[in-house]
Amino acid sequence: MWTRKQLKENAKGVLSKYYWTAFGMSFLLNIVIGSKGAGGYSYIISIPDAVASEMNEANISAGEAIEKILENPEILAVILITILIMSTISFIIWLLSTALTIFLFNPFIAGKNAYYIRQREDCGKFGNLALAFKKGKYKGTIKTLFLKDLYIWLWSLLFVIPGIIKSYSYFMVPYIVADNPELPSSRIFEISKQTMKGEKWKLFVLQLSFILWHMGCWITCGIGYLFLTPYLEATYAELYACLKTKAMREGIINEGELPRSIWNDSSAA
Repeated sequence: MWTRKQLKENAKGVLSKYYWTAFGMSFLLNIVIGSKGAGGYSYIISIPDAVASEMNEANISAGEAIEKILENPEILAVILITILIMSTISFIIWLLSTALTIFLFNPFIAGKNAYYIRQREDCGKFGNLALAFKKGKYKGTIKTLFLKDLYIWLWSLLFVIPGIIKSYSYFMVPYIVADNPELPSSRIFEISKQTMKGEKWKLFVLQLSFILWHMGCWITCGIGYLFLTPYLEATYAELYACLKTKAMREGIINEGELPRSIWNDSSAA
């Protein structure tokens, strides 16, 4: 049985020795992964706003504007072509962003998890960040993490709440794939879903316990996250280690499927 206090104390113990290495990794990931966005979509959204502003300044009503457009096929053609071009650009940007997430960003996330998992045993290295790109690990990593994102997205189509619940069910997936990317995807999801039974609400409360930290980061316009992220990641790595111990104890994980780790429960209440 784990407690929030226990996880955080263990995380602080790890970071007391390796904080600046973790900070450097956080900074690097923020540069690589934090740069993705949807600029094309934002630009398209800004077009109607700009047009509406010009109409207001010229005291032209929507009805009058429509009449002028219909009376001038050239204007209508220009508008339609502009929308088509910007929509195409937006789609290409979305496609590139999705490809980068699947083939580049997700493997880096797995590497980050591998670093924090190993750092608990004093054997984490900055090079763990590229661990998923090694031969024999890359294919399984991108497949499993792509399926995770896809499943959560599909469940979110049934309204937001089912997607949120599934995201908690799949909490262990990015850590298991970092521990053993050669494990079949179906098995990874099975382990995570079974282990997270009875743990989802506790995980939510754990995340909620960082709310004041997040508020401090918002006040600093996000700069504080560079310093907070190592603490968050180390805490979640502690939770994964605890959940893995639970799964092994209950027979959810078979012998040899995942490497054993030391779970420090000396401070358990």
